[in-house]
Amino acid sequence: MPANTTNVAVSNASLAKNRQEIATPTTVTYVYRDELDNYLRQLPHPPLAVIQFGDGDAPTVSAKTSLNIQVELTQLGPREIVEIWTSASPVQMAGHEDWRIAKNDGVLLAALELEDHPDRSLEETAQRHYEHLFELIQNEGYPHLLRMWNYFPAMNEEPGGLERYKQFCHGRHRAFAKRDSHFEYTLPAASAIGTQSGHKFVIYFLAARQGGMQVENPRQVSAFCYPPQYGPSSPSFSRGLAMKWQNGEQLFLSGTASVVGYETVHLNDMARQLEETLTNIETLCSFAATSNMSTATIDDFTGIKVYIRHREHFGHISSVLNQRFRNGGPILYVLGDICRADLLLEIEGVFNLQ
Repeated sequence: MPANTTNVAVSNASLAKNRQEIATPTTVTYVYRDELDNYLRQLPHPPLAVIQFGDGDAPTVSAKTSLNIQVELTQLGPREIVEIWTSASPVQMAGHEDWRIAKNDGVLLAALELEDHPDRSLEETAQRHYEHLFELIQNEGYPHLLRMWNYFPAMNEEPGGLERYKQFCHGRHRAFAKRDSHFEYTLPAASAIGTQSGHKFVIYFLAARQGGMQVENPRQVSAFCYPPQYGPSSPSFSRGLAMKWQNGEQLFLSGTASVVGYETVHLNDMARQLEETLTNIETLCSFAATSNMSTATIDDFTGIKVYIRHREHFGHISSVLNQRFRNGGPILYVLGDICRADLLLEIEGVFNLQ
């Protein structure tokens, strides 16, 4: 397995860069675990959250952290990486139903972690907890969803004859529709990934007091307009979410894969799926300018998380991406099932612009 030498070289520079935060309420940073304590000590405020990816037995990383979240996705690579959502102002803690909350004066980050049973339908579970989520953000005064992450096991299995990802999408869609009959025009960026081991259903999300602007990819049919073969309800997310803050901008990229129109392309060809995914990312960057965003380029892409279905593909994917994104800090690679069984990888991240 090749060493991630490029990311090792830039890790210290990444720490220094992210201590000088752009003027936004929060931004994401990936930090090597062996550098984490030093990184946290130098932050002006405790972060909103520290998210760990592993097999479920990782210890709490720091008492200083507002939220500790554990996602049961196995990491790939020579050094363990932790996801940090920093805060530009003091953090407060709260709770609502099963949700744990960390918030500052601009954004709220909340997490839900439940036991999941792969033989049960996800439709009712997803609908119920998304309805609680909407109550939470309304009650707390952060009614605008920016970015969401959903993780659960057995994503591509079909108990009862319907794939669990499609069950999840159906329940999520019903909750969104109950909240707003025109919800398709205000959807957040999102990812949904299947854990290959473990037993937890995990959602975490970022919400704000002010809304962003949905960004779609002209190469792709919007996910919320997919035809019926992709489930009884279309997936409820935008390709990206553009956010303008007082002195900075962010573009939150949804999980992006080798989809053109609404169809998977390059079946069983990992290398070509990777290149198609990168083309989709570059296209969305270019199209974001139509949302009155500053021009985004690959060099602005940070907080990169890569989901890989098969371990044996890690070497090629990491070799390509470590060169393509060599200025963006460590890249987090994890094993995970993608929303369609014929997709081999998915990439997400954030563009921080000034």
